Amino acid sequence: MLPPWLQHLRHEAQFWPQFDALADAIVKEAGADDLAHVQARLEAMLRVHAEALDWMGERSPLPSQQT
Repeated sequence: MLPPWLQHLRHEAQFWPQFDALADAIVKEAGADDLAHVQARLEAMLRVHAEALDWMGERSPLPSQQT
């Protein structure tokens, strides 16, 4: 999912706001029993693609991690 998305960004500044919006929607749809799994999968996806995301700048926390 991430490699094609990264290839089609018009500007790197678009990535984190778009990712946050999609991640927030996914997290909100997850049931209480699935929330930890959903968060772990989102984090794993980002770790796998960390090198490609290095140039995207500072990462904002996932919605459930914001205080």
